[in-house]
Formats: sequence, structure tokens, C-alpha cells
Amino acid sequence: MSNLQNNILKLGKVFPFHTIYMYMNIMRDKMYNEEENNTSAEYLNSELIKCELCDKKFKSITNTHLKNKHKITTDEYKLMFPNSKMISDSHFDKFAKWIYSNDNKTHCRKMNEISRHSQKRKDAVKKVVQSDEYRKNHSKLMKDVLNVHPEYRDTVRGICGDKHHHYGKSNWQRWFEKYGKEEADTRLQNWKLKNKIPGGSKNTKIELKVKDILESNGINYIHQYDKIKSYFVDFYLPDFNLVFEVDGDYWHANPNKYNSNELIKYPGNRVVTAQSVWDKDNIRLDEIKKCGYNVCRIFGSDITEENVLKLIQNFGKDIVRTYEKS
Repeated sequence: MSNLQNNILKLGKVFPFHTIYMYMNIMRDKMYNEEENNTSAEYLNSELIKCELCDKKFKSITNTHLKNKHKITTDEYKLMFPNSKMISDSHFDKFAKWIYSNDNKTHCRKMNEISRHSQKRKDAVKKVVQSDEYRKNHSKLMKDVLNVHPEYRDTVRGICGDKHHHYGKSNWQRWFEKYGKEEADTRLQNWKLKNKIPGGSKNTKIELKVKDILESNGINYIHQYDKIKSYFVDFYLPDFNLVFEVDGDYWHANPNKYNSNELIKYPGNRVVTAQSVWDKDNIRLDEIKKCGYNVCRIFGSDITEENVLKLIQNFGKDIVRTYEKS
């Protein structure tokens, strides 16, 4: 690896680092293949241990092998076979000597140097791209291109706003039109799992509180409903055709706690007035109503079982009575 690192440090003065990373991967694959094809007596006679599940022999049983081949973790393997070894004695001794050796320390120092050098390059590129001078030059260049080739205008800029065929449609609606309902549902489920919606870190405390109230009263609901244009709504109650929004006091500027001119600071140093937050929420609610849904919302500080059920009762008293606790 020392020769590889030396080559990388030399290349770093000439080539961008994504090219160097590609070179590293190629060299590692090459080294891996050479090790696999190595038939020397030392390699063949080295002590190997057997995987208890597939009977293959390795120098060490890694988490990657267990996860990809057997779909289990290292801890699960240890519970299944508590007396089996995870690494051969010879391999462990060799590793124990190497980990404290000067070669490893040199290797770590070089890798840290590469990492720092890479970060400096990224910061330099970011600084240039975000500069006013770069943006002015880029804007002037694009104008010159479009003046010479006006036919590229739609291609370069794209079709924006309500003229675009995806305007006002959710991901599910676009997938439904292109692939059909079954494939759209599958893609939506995969997308939710990838983005941890629902059941992940994006479920707020007040949402979970309302969720417990609905479940304890036997009310049917869909959490993080996304089939209304491009919106995600907190809860949809199909028995009432009701969209139930749960809003945080700060992020949605509870009118009982904030004046219209007070400032709300969002992540990314974005600062807006409470009035602009209210206007945006009202536009969202009006759009949902136009799609034929009943809508109600509650702020986090007002959430109690009594208040939640009262809001729902306004949209179907006869149905709600059947859900009352006995």
C-alpha cells in the first residue's frame, strides 16, 4: 500500500481527486485479485477457519460475508456458534503486530494527509463556484450561447412552472401514470423506507401523541399521506375524508403565541415573519380543500384527547360515537 499512497500523492498535484479515488479502487481490486489467485505455499499452508454456516474457509469471518451470504450479523453468528473462532490465530498475530507497527502509523499519516488535501480542494472549488464573479461569468456565457443558438433555450432552461407535465403531481401520481398502481405503490414504499417516512426520525413528538390518541380510540388513519398533489399531510382519516394536520407552535407560529411581525428562524439561517408562515400554511390548506378533502389542524400546545376528538366530531358525529371508549 505504501507505493500506492506515494503514487496518489504524486497524482494529487495533477489530477482531480475523483480520478484518484477511481485509481485507488482499481488498485485495490487488483491487489484483491492477486491475493485470491496467490497459490504460494505460504498462503495455502496458512491457518484458515471454517464458517459454520457454509463450510467455506477464511482467514477471518467478516461481517460483510455474514451479511451478504447469510443475512445475519456478527453478533447473531456468535450467539449461534459461541465456541467458533472469528479470526485465525496466525492472522490475528499478524494483525496485532501490524496495528502497532511503524508501517501502519506511516500509512495513517499519509491517509490523513490525503484527506486534508482533498478537503482543501473541495473548499477551494466551493468558494469559487459560490463567488459573485463566477456566477456573473457563467450567466454571461449562457446568454451568449442562447443568443447564438436560440433553439437550445427550452432544452437548457427546461419547461418550468405550471407548463411542466409534472407540475402539481406527487411522486406517486407520476409513477402511477408511467408504471401503473402496483409499481407506484412499491416505489413509494421503497422511497419511504429510504427517507425514514413514516416510523423514522421525521415523526415528531406531537405527531406520535396524536397517533396514540387515534389508536386508543380505534380511529382508522393513514400517517404521512402523500396522494394529494405534491403534499405530505400528517394524518388522513378515510372514514371522515379528513386531513388532520399537526403543527408545532414555533415552526408554524401559533397565533396565540406570536405576533405577525415576529421572526421565525429556520435551519440554514432562513428567517421569515410569522405572517409569511401563516400565508404559506393557508395556501397549502386551500389547495388541499380544492382537491375535495375536509381539513382541520391543531397546534402542539393544544393537543389533548378531548380536543382531538372534538375536532374530528365536527366531520362525522355518528361515526365518532362508535369509537368512544366503553
